[in-house]
Amino acid sequence: SHRSGDMLNLASHSSAGLAPAPLGGAEVWELARELARAVDELEQRQAQACDLRLPLFRLLGLTVAAGPEGVVVSQAGQSLGLRPQALNRPAGELEAQGLLRREVDPADGRARRLRATPAGAARLEPGRRLEGDLLARIAQAIPQAAVARLVLQRLVEAATKA
Repeated sequence: SHRSGDMLNLASHSSAGLAPAPLGGAEVWELARELARAVDELEQRQAQACDLRLPLFRLLGLTVAAGPEGVVVSQAGQSLGLRPQALNRPAGELEAQGLLRREVDPADGRARRLRATPAGAARLEPGRRLEGDLLARIAQAIPQAAVARLVLQRLVEAATKA
């Protein structure tokens, strides 16, 4: 099992002209699983830094990312892998804290739209800083991001065809 430090060592050996040993499919898959765990852990740390439970952090993040137009509840549910009804409670909690507003969708009077408030966007700043720090470390550890992007895209394609 490789640790993230080992991945950085592989990158540094490669940049020093030493080719790393080729990885088999099982090793690549294990590294992908470790990456997924690291992303999950980062998201947990981001939620904690923003003083939000993870489901609230995810919903608020999605709403902020949607911009001023906000997001229709059914679309938010689809993006988060939840039934729209499952978002009622977390949206209500965020609304009670003044972090988002629930409004009738002007395009469809039956639908509800979620819009982040300025306080909601500000609440996510500590999490954004954590993500920015990570992105800076990635840029430093992987000098050829295009190669990493291609490898990850191919891995996603192979995994989704399974």
